[in-house]
Amino acid sequence: MGRNEEAYTALCRLRNPKPRSELDKQRVGMELSEIYFSHETGLGPERVSFRELVKEWFRARVEGIARTPHRRIHPLTLSVFLHTMYQCTGINFIMFSLPSLAESDEALSDPLVIALVFSFVRLCATPMYMLIFRKLGQRRTLFFGGLAVSSCHFLTAIVGMAVRLTHDEFVVNRVQLVFMALFLFLVASSWAPAVWIITGEIPCTATRSRDIGISAGVHWLWAIFASVYTPYLIEIEWIRRSAIFLIFAFLSLGSCLFAYYFVPETSKLFLEYIEVIIQESDPRVTREWKPSDTFGWRRDPRTEVKHCRVPRVRKRWTSLRE
Repeated sequence: MGRNEEAYTALCRLRNPKPRSELDKQRVGMELSEIYFSHETGLGPERVSFRELVKEWFRARVEGIARTPHRRIHPLTLSVFLHTMYQCTGINFIMFSLPSLAESDEALSDPLVIALVFSFVRLCATPMYMLIFRKLGQRRTLFFGGLAVSSCHFLTAIVGMAVRLTHDEFVVNRVQLVFMALFLFLVASSWAPAVWIITGEIPCTATRSRDIGISAGVHWLWAIFASVYTPYLIEIEWIRRSAIFLIFAFLSLGSCLFAYYFVPETSKLFLEYIEVIIQESDPRVTREWKPSDTFGWRRDPRTEVKHCRVPRVRKRWTSLRE
């Protein structure tokens, strides 16, 4: 910033190598002001203390209670609850309880073999997220991923109940391990990468580092809590076999509802527009959202903005010529 003349010259060289008309020059100037104001909007205040961040969060809570037409949610609150919902899928319980659940299987009794097998499953599943994300977007990836994880938990619980009928723990353990591998594949291809990406996109620039730090701290706090209660739960047979998976199945359904009602669609949008979409739009309709004006129009109403160059409707510069 501060080198406006050089920026104008470079933008003119990029858009119009040869001087055309005053209208072209005016459009270049408007695009330059749009770039400046979008940068300033995303940057926000230069310094934001932790006290100011907490005050802003409480003020947003009060305004959110007062205004009920849209399901607006503060970015910090959304980040914290996203990590909480991610832990509600049961990922840490599965990872901590896998060694004890596989003890009865001689082929997987070695902890190193267990770690290698399930690490390979997660490694193969993560690239699938990129394909799913490009087809469905963030919201649908979280929603359908949560439904698939919940179904996997229900099947694991049903198999665990069958041990009382068959009395064949060896076969039941094998089947449960297969469903757990499927669970890790589903989580690694949906919730695991999507949660970290969304929590990095939705905060504004001024508070992004603090918001990500707080939400990551909540994530590891839940991980510590899971590491504490897991040894006690796996000692009880009926909880280890079926009850805990039923609980996580219903919690995963709750995660689906949270993603449907509160998580906005952030794919194919600039960070500045993500901040606007959280403030103005209902998360359920953000997939069809388009900005009605530009940042330059917001800052200077006297500017006659006729062409809005938005990320979803990006056109070539030549298409703007009359």
